[in-house]
Amino acid sequence: MIKVFKLLNGEEIIAKTEVTGLGYTLSDPAAIVIQQTEKGVGVGLAPYMPYAESDITLYASSIATEGTPAKNMANEYNRIFGSGIEVTIKDIINKIIEISNKEIKVKWDSSKPNGDLKRLMDTTKQIKYDILPEISFDKALKNVYEFYSNTTK
Repeated sequence: MIKVFKLLNGEEIIAKTEVTGLGYTLSDPAAIVIQQTEKGVGVGLAPYMPYAESDITLYASSIATEGTPAKNMANEYNRIFGSGIEVTIKDIINKIIEISNKEIKVKWDSSKPNGDLKRLMDTTKQIKYDILPEISFDKALKNVYEFYSNTTK
């Protein structure tokens, strides 16, 4: 699970986390930094302790507060640090409807179990073997829709 932390020393971190008895184990941690951009002040991400050989431990006693990152922050972290883009099933359906240029009304059956509400692909091995996708999720979804639209009748 990706979480954001504000440490007692004022630093802010975003990382893939695993709860431990001492606090958290952080994978691919990034410091959240304020930076000047062409549009004004913005937020950037920088590797946090990039010299560590493996995951790091974040002790609970050093955390001022923690939370779930905003979707756009999590997506930017995933884009840079490689765990994929988080997308809800509803988002995927809406994108397919948009791509189709059809007026489709989705009827959700609330009597059925929810199942997975969202997907977040772990691209650790793709990074390791340098085989990350070269096109966006939206473009890939459009390509798949067009392929099946053109090959099935």
